[in-house]
Amino acid sequence: MDQLSVLIFSKGDTERLFGLIDDVYNLAEEIVLIDSSGEKDRIAIANIITRKGLVKVRYFYAASLGYPDPIRGYGVSNCRSEWVLNLDTDEKPSDSLKDEIRSVIDSTDADGFLINRINYDDLGRMVLNHDYQLRLFRKNKAVFTGVIHNFIMPMARQEKLPDKCYIKH
Repeated sequence: MDQLSVLIFSKGDTERLFGLIDDVYNLAEEIVLIDSSGEKDRIAIANIITRKGLVKVRYFYAASLGYPDPIRGYGVSNCRSEWVLNLDTDEKPSDSLKDEIRSVIDSTDADGFLINRINYDDLGRMVLNHDYQLRLFRKNKAVFTGVIHNFIMPMARQEKLPDKCYIKH
């Protein structure tokens, strides 16, 4: 069975962070948390991880650069598993996506998967635009370009997961 790391980026969003961790905790062998919060939030996050006994969570601090994308490569480099699922705290994988991930990574020749990301406004209404992003990939095949949510996979095979498998954003 192939192993999976869930890579989460956080900055001062503790409430949604732990909701996301709870949501993906049983999906992966490890959760790599790259956090750019202020000192008070960092202490609170570390205390919650310890208090809840979240032994799968590996916590790293990275100075904020305005948005998480410049530090995504750092995050990927800290993942130990062959496969990485990349999420932000304002995102949530659908149940269908969580169900599909384990079966596809255990049975595919692909190196990465494009996942439908459905956007919602502040009132919870689905926005008409959605996009497909490379969010599930083999760690050793992905190179981060520094552009928002943009990994490239030179000489790698990518596939698209079914639309029922999505990330809510």
